[in-house]
Amino acid sequence: MAKKKTTVKEQEEKEVVEATNEKTTEELVEGVLRAPETKPELDTKIDWNDRIRPEAVFEDPNGGRFIPLSELLRLADEKGLAAIESVSCHSELGEFGDTYYSRATIRVIFKDGTRFDGSGDAYTKNVDGNFALYTVPMAENRALARAIRFGLGIRMCSKEEVSSKTLEVGAPNPDGPCTDAQMRAIQTLCKRQSIDVEKMLSLGSRAVASLKDLTHVEASKILNLLGTGEIHAVLKEAAA
Repeated sequence: MAKKKTTVKEQEEKEVVEATNEKTTEELVEGVLRAPETKPELDTKIDWNDRIRPEAVFEDPNGGRFIPLSELLRLADEKGLAAIESVSCHSELGEFGDTYYSRATIRVIFKDGTRFDGSGDAYTKNVDGNFALYTVPMAENRALARAIRFGLGIRMCSKEEVSSKTLEVGAPNPDGPCTDAQMRAIQTLCKRQSIDVEKMLSLGSRAVASLKDLTHVEASKILNLLGTGEIHAVLKEAAA
């Protein structure tokens, strides 16, 4: 059967279509090669210490303030937590084959590509009660808390990094003088909230000249008011 002869017009149309397709392909390739590389912006402007919920903070008998792992995880999710990796975990067995000492390193990776490592240890003398039977997960929890703290720039120590065995040692008399830790915390929070310490003390129910004149209970109440932000309303009412 004779092959149909292509007319000049049909040949010209075919060449135009092929040329158009080639040009389109070249443009697509150039578009991919020349597309600017996009990098996620880091949230360096955010102070994650200001995002800590006051009601989530734990206070020990000495006036120390600690953030729990659950609150750290909430903040990490808000920042964009992408993954949690176990870098290492090691346990040393005691004389009778029981796990006596464990240490772990945990890595957290955020969606912006940043990653931070934290290490923690646990053994029977720094873990509460029955939790001393599970030193590996306790060490991992402490390592995770530290990794998140490093990633968010949290200045407060995590609750998981301490135990009641250390907190209960030397607990002050509630009616005794306030502790150095309480005074430092009050000064820091007052500075952050632009509150004059001396003026605040003069407006209290019992006016005192300096922080060292406060009792442990009074200092705790002031810290609670500073933590919740209610101190401003209290001072305004006292000054009226």
